[in-house]
Amino acid sequence: MSQTTSRAGYFLAVTASIIAGCVPLALKPLTVLNPAVVLAGQTLWSTLFITGFFISTGLWRHLPRELASKTKFWGHVVAALVMATTNLVYIWAVANERLIDMTVGYFANPLVIALFASVFLAEKFSKRQQIALIFIVIGLTLLVITTGVQSWVALFLAFGFPVYITIRRKLNLDPAIGIFLEMLFAAPIALGYLAYSANGSAVFSTIFDLQSISLAFALYSLMITSLLLMFQWANQRIPVNHTGVISYVSPTLALGTAVFIFKEPLSVSTIFVFAFVWLGLSLYTSDMLKKPIHA
Repeated sequence: MSQTTSRAGYFLAVTASIIAGCVPLALKPLTVLNPAVVLAGQTLWSTLFITGFFISTGLWRHLPRELASKTKFWGHVVAALVMATTNLVYIWAVANERLIDMTVGYFANPLVIALFASVFLAEKFSKRQQIALIFIVIGLTLLVITTGVQSWVALFLAFGFPVYITIRRKLNLDPAIGIFLEMLFAAPIALGYLAYSANGSAVFSTIFDLQSISLAFALYSLMITSLLLMFQWANQRIPVNHTGVISYVSPTLALGTAVFIFKEPLSVSTIFVFAFVWLGLSLYTSDMLKKPIHA
């Protein structure tokens, strides 16, 4: 892997993380709607964006090759289900003022990604990373003890995106084609849900009438599509555990949004949870910084 390719990968990963950290601000105006409606609308808008990108770049020519393998085909299907479910939980968390809980899960992502990379992708998991993982586990366990069933948001999001990343990396799924197929698989389900939901025509009008709500849908969907593409391109250029480290830029921004803009309460127990998670991340990051940038 060349140093130029590696640097491009880091740039893409950082940019995607910044966009991801700003997503709650774009999503908040849409939380007046049912989370399932928001997910369906985002799916349809993202399908439009990725289809336009897919056609304009000529990537459609590679579609038969990607679909020739049954393993890859079902990999795309599973990845689509994982991403849709993760997005639904994300939307629900923002709508129900659980953004802080969500950030706990996303702060745990780097270590979970590294763990999955070690188990499924044969990437090295050092002793310092193992110690860091212990601190993450302590933090998540403390969250479960102090909040009980309410901790499900953090736990789900701690594992959702790492599962998605690992599936795509393990099967070497093409980023742009993969996201296009994921949206293509999900779009009929989204259309069906909206068509058979109450006031279906009114919902369609809300999503596509190019008024304030529909423009919010377009912005939110464009951000989701862009950051997914960037993360996938980054994963092709740098080790997936490095992507995991960079990805905690996103929950840092989201935590700031939750506390200072959305005014969500930050309890003492949650601060202790963050303390363990951040300690684990500090150990993990210091270990990553020892490695050359072109690794």
